[in-house]
Amino acid sequence: LLIRFGLPVPTGVTPQAWSMLSIFVATISGIVTEPLPAPGVALCGLTLGVLTGTLTFAQGMASFTDEVIWLVVLAFFFARGFAKTGLGDR
Repeated sequence: LLIRFGLPVPTGVTPQAWSMLSIFVATISGIVTEPLPAPGVALCGLTLGVLTGTLTFAQGMASFTDEVIWLVVLAFFFARGFAKTGLGDR
């Protein structure tokens, strides 16, 4: 919020880009300080971007349609499942 409302928008930067920067910095700060788990902070950042009109719903959800993201997420799920159940142990 300090970036968005406390500092003037630089010349050549659109107000939408300035808002996106402030949401990005707030999201990264939240992930580092962990007031919520990282996925919760990221979801809050996405929701804030859509609710403030900085992003359209389609732009916000575009990352969830990429197959590579789902491949990485599923790999983590399988790895956690193998470690938790002991299926990966010999």
